Amino acid sequence: MRCLLFLGVLVAFACEERECCALKNTELSSLEGKWRLFEEGYSPGIGYVVNLVPPTPEQYIMLKSQARFESNIEGLTDIESYWIFYDTVHRANVLGLFRDQLSTDDPDLADAILTYNMTLSNDTLTLGFRYCYEGCHLRLKRVD
Repeated sequence: MRCLLFLGVLVAFACEERECCALKNTELSSLEGKWRLFEEGYSPGIGYVVNLVPPTPEQYIMLKSQARFESNIEGLTDIESYWIFYDTVHRANVLGLFRDQLSTDDPDLADAILTYNMTLSNDTLTLGFRYCYEGCHLRLKRVD
């Protein structure tokens, strides 16, 4: 009986581990379009700095159909695809970015080369650097 109970607990924890990265938003089209970077925030060690990003030259990301990704922002230019996950541990939507085009409808968050906690409010998309305790972020406005 103890073995069976232990096995049940083990299976429950294994399922919870996979659930941390379960796809929540299958309707990626709600985020599709061009997003212009207008604000970035970071902590240099003391305090928090928020810089407005000038509209020219335009810095953007494009979330395209079939989870394709495009950007001219430094550090994101070689990204080919994206996926939206839901982290049940931190209760946050997570944008996973992948260097190559996705070959599955069930990607693993662990395979993403960059991940951001994300929130959407009206036409403003906020990408928070995961595990940045100071609150580092990029804020983008929908262009089209």
